[in-house]
Amino acid sequence: MEENINNEELRNFNLIDIFNNEDYRNFVQKMYESGNEQMFAPIYSGIPTFWRTKSCQYFAEIDIALAGYPVDLASGIPGARMGPRAIRDKSSYTGGYMNHYNKIIPFDICRVADVGDVPLKNSYSIKKINQDTQTFFKEIWEDGAHPITAGGDHSGTYPILKAIGEEEPVGLVHFDAHCDTAKAINGGKNSSASILYHAVEDGVVDPKRTVQIGIRGSMEPLWDFSYEKGMRVLHIEEFRKMGVSKVIEEVRQVIGKGPTYITIDIDALDPAYAPATEVPTPGGLTTYEMQQIIRGLQGANLVGGDVMELSPPLDAANGVTAITCAFMMFEILCVVADSIASKRK
Repeated sequence: MEENINNEELRNFNLIDIFNNEDYRNFVQKMYESGNEQMFAPIYSGIPTFWRTKSCQYFAEIDIALAGYPVDLASGIPGARMGPRAIRDKSSYTGGYMNHYNKIIPFDICRVADVGDVPLKNSYSIKKINQDTQTFFKEIWEDGAHPITAGGDHSGTYPILKAIGEEEPVGLVHFDAHCDTAKAINGGKNSSASILYHAVEDGVVDPKRTVQIGIRGSMEPLWDFSYEKGMRVLHIEEFRKMGVSKVIEEVRQVIGKGPTYITIDIDALDPAYAPATEVPTPGGLTTYEMQQIIRGLQGANLVGGDVMELSPPLDAANGVTAITCAFMMFEILCVVADSIASKRK
């Protein structure tokens, strides 16, 4: 018959004493003492907040606000509105929440919480959705928190940039198959394909400190604005010739020391890695390449980021694209948390 052990013995054996890394042991202990033990429940259990962090509506109490943008009205294909919920669910699959590569434990060095989804007063008007989104993220930003967001279609990045770049335009590291700098498309100026055109025109993004990575496909005639304004456009062919290390060097050179935001349209990845997206475009980045570039941003002045364009209804049975989005969002979380912690020191 199995020996009975008390809860304290079980807790210590499972989650603290078995780890060799002292920083990680201290982190686990701290999470338990602060009532965050749900973060270490089995991956299929618990309330599906992002990484099963606590929910919080008081932005001044946190350093990083994890948010959802449940909108697909600007994409033309329904489904992405379900993205935030899917990424929340799959975020527990990222494991013990310590980055094996850079050893960053974001929840240990920063106060991180799930602040819920953008509260939409009208979910049928992109103009009003943009207003609601900007208001929500402006409150987050003015209270001193840094937003990291799951989408939803890529239209959400525009009002987020307006909220955080109002006083000082931000640089941008933009992963995408498309530049998203069309003046208008299909009779509308508020589509996902126009977000960076408007962000630059509104003065909230510095185009000279913007790098667009993974660009490809047949929509090239729409992206003249990127070149006119001096954005660094890295087509996938040039990316391959340069290699990841050289790309990281150039990205760091372009963004400099100013505040910088990371945005990912998951179609930057090849459809083999992320099939569940509105415009899957063959010939894209690998998940490894995207991870390495994000990790290469450690030490930059990072102010937030997002992962957009997951469409769960298009995902495979095991939710591979949602899991991929969760992992990429975690990579952003790590380098943004490190940036915040470094400034504090």
